[in-house]
Amino acid sequence: MNDKSKLALAFALGAAAGAALAYFLTTEQGEKTVEDIKEKASKLKNDLGEHLEKGKQVVNEIADSAERIINELNKQS
Repeated sequence: MNDKSKLALAFALGAAAGAALAYFLTTEQGEKTVEDIKEKASKLKNDLGEHLEKGKQVVNEIADSAERIINELNKQS
């Protein structure tokens, strides 16, 4: 099989896969799948935002503690 044949076959397979996916996504089951993905992505985004905020709080608490310790050590010197 030469390079042109391989390229034509790859193009044809890609086009077929794209057409199959487009067909699936326009069916009722495909639309439900897309909605499910959107809902889960939204939940993931919210969860990540909450974890990020908790992480920021922890970092700020550690920084405050470190600052208090350094100030206390400087007073003792």
